[in-house]
This record gives sequence, structure tokens and C-alpha cells, in this order.
Amino acid sequence: MDIKEKTKQSIKKHEGYKLEPYNLTYNGVTESWQTGGWGHKILEGEEVPTTEEGWLAIFDKDFDKAWDSTEVLCETYNLPDNEEMMSILCEMIYQLGYKGVQNFKMMIKALQESDFVEAHYQMLDSRWRKQTKNRCEELAERMRDI
Repeated sequence: MDIKEKTKQSIKKHEGYKLEPYNLTYNGVTESWQTGGWGHKILEGEEVPTTEEGWLAIFDKDFDKAWDSTEVLCETYNLPDNEEMMSILCEMIYQLGYKGVQNFKMMIKALQESDFVEAHYQMLDSRWRKQTKNRCEELAERMRDI
């Protein structure tokens, strides 16, 4: 399985799948927008799929956007050429957005120095961990083990 397929499978596992749109609630906070499929934020005026096939088409577009953003992040910050690191960053971008991952300034600094252990600690020292603890910890462990 190539790195993109591995990343897609990991994202799908962490996001879970829901055919019907829902409002996500975590830590007692309910988001004001709806989500569907594999963690897709439904935009105003967007046609909502009624089949898994429809959600899969959206997932593929969302994934491609996250992967492209990962490549931009790696180029912008001159990060090491490492597929596992890219997979982890892509999953973070899929969940948190490009700007959200840019806020992990100390993690990015550690990655620039190829210090994957420090990057792991920086991932754990975040609000993200409080919101999605298991996902954060799993991805941080993968980062540490590079």
C-alpha cells in the first residue's frame, strides 16, 4: 500500500463514517456547522450526498486538497523528505486545516531540525490533544517513531 492509501485509511479510521449529516460535539461544545461522510465540513449551499459513493467522491477531493497542502507546508518550511512525516501532517491538515497546523510553530521548528521526538512532544502539548486525545496521541507516537 502506498503512502497516500495508508494515509486515507488512517483518516477514515479516525474520522469514522456517517451517511447523515450531524453537528459534532466534543468537550461540551457543539459545532455550528454540520459534518458528514468522513469528517467533511458541509459548506453553506453545498449539495449533501445521500450515498456512500457520493461521500467517497467528496472524501477524495478533501484528501487531495489536504495532501497538496501538506506538500506546500513541507516546501514552505523546508521540512525533511519523509513519507511518514508527510502522512502524519496530511492527517493533521485534513482535521485541523492548513492554518491550524501552521499554528504548531514549535512542532514545525522541531521538524525543520529533523527532531521527530521533539515534534512528538509538541503535538502532545496542544489543545488538539484535549479535543481528540486518542488521534493526537496515536499520530504523535508515529511521529516519535520516525
